[in-house]
This record gives sequence, structure tokens and C-alpha cells, in this order.
Amino acid sequence: MPYREELEAALARAAAAEQDLADARSENAHDHERIAELEKQLTEARHGVKAAESAPPQEPPKRAKEHRVHAPDTYRRHQILERVDQAYTALEKHKDEPTSIVGAFVRSITWWSFGVFCAVVLMLHMVVLPIMGTSPAGIVCPLVCRGCTSPARVFAWSYRGPWHSENGREGYAFVCTHPKVDVRALTDSDVAHSRNAELQPYMISSLTAGLVEALLFVPVVVLVLCPIVGKRRRRRVLAERSVLEEALHSAEQELAAFDRSAGEALS
Repeated sequence: MPYREELEAALARAAAAEQDLADARSENAHDHERIAELEKQLTEARHGVKAAESAPPQEPPKRAKEHRVHAPDTYRRHQILERVDQAYTALEKHKDEPTSIVGAFVRSITWWSFGVFCAVVLMLHMVVLPIMGTSPAGIVCPLVCRGCTSPARVFAWSYRGPWHSENGREGYAFVCTHPKVDVRALTDSDVAHSRNAELQPYMISSLTAGLVEALLFVPVVVLVLCPIVGKRRRRRVLAERSVLEEALHSAEQELAAFDRSAGEALS
């Protein structure tokens, strides 16, 4: 190989080696910088650990402390709030109860009491008035026929036989007073048999008499029972309302005391 060519090849190899050396030095320098940075961070971390170990213990943040210490109290406050809400709801619902005597009496009327009233009216209609021989239903006598007046005399007898649509044919009859009829002289036999057809124009139907008696009996029942039943129910309603108001007041006081003690504990 000629000398010139060998020289050029040697120079090329030297240049390549010099470039490789420069690259290697650059990479090593970068690695040394990275290593120095890591060593610095490690030194700072060690200093931080030593400082933390030598420092006095610190209390946790206030918010975290409140959460840890007062978590059971939060549940207790929720229970107190539920009692307040229940007491308030019960009191508001109870305020629908009337406190007046008349209103309390009207609220006392139920289907059971209505049934008792109907039974009493039926007994009055079928038993008491026939024994007395008269009926307040006689006030409708002027509507039955011309010249008819009250009182109406009541007749009742033992009846066995078919049903009849005419008045006074089923063992019960209301005969109005009329100039042509002397009701005081009539007998059960006259009304039931011998003079029944003759007396038909002067009779009130049993259904009409019963309705009139019921309508007249209602004011009597109200005047007699309203002061008794109404006052009794009113006293009971007021007593129940007092208990509910006291329960609400007690629950509200308990809630206020709890909030006050919780505020003092946090201050």
C-alpha cells in the first residue's frame, strides 16, 4: 500500500477515535451531573428525616381533629333532630283537632254513634210513642188533608197477615185530629179493622212519621249531648296537645344544649 494512502487511513482512524473519545466524555459528564443531582436530593431527604425526628410532635389539623373526635356526636345530633321533627309533625297534625265544644262534639260523631242514634229513634218510634199514644209527627197533619191538625194519635197492635200498602194496616197507625174524626174515641179495633178504610185519608204513613220524628229528635240530642260529649272531648284534646307541645319544647331544648356544648368544645 502506498505511503499516502496509509497516512490518510491512519488520520481517519485517529479522527474517529478522537470523536468517540469526545462522545464518551460528553456522556460521562452527563452521568456525573445526574449522579450529583441525585446525591444532593438524597442528602436533603436525610436532613428532612433528621429534622422531623428531632422536632416535637405536632397536633393534627383542627378539621381532622373535629372529624375524629365529634363523629359520634354528629350521629347523636341527627337523632335529636329526628325527635324534634317527629314532635313537630305530631303537633301540627294534632292541631286539626277542634278545641271548641261544638267542633269537638261534631268530630265525635262516627258511624257507630250514628247507628246508635238510628236505633234510639227506631225505639222511640216503635215503642215509646205508641205507649204515650201521641207523636210529634202530627205537625205534618195539615199537609195530609184539609182540616187535619195535630196532635196525631198513635195506635199499635199485634198484626199478622199480608203486607198492605195503605196506611195503618201493618199494626201501626198515625191518625190526625179532624172535625169528622174523634181520635180520642177511637180504639185499636177501629183503626185496625172496622174503620180502617174510613180513616185512611186522615192517616200519616209510618215512614213519614219516622222521618219527622228523627228530624225533631236531632236538636234534642244535640242540646243534651253536645255540652257533655263536646266538653269531654275538648278536655282530652287540650291535654294531648299540652303533652305534644311539652315534647317538642323538650326536644328543642335538648338540641340547643347539644349545639351549645359542641360549640364550647370546639372553641
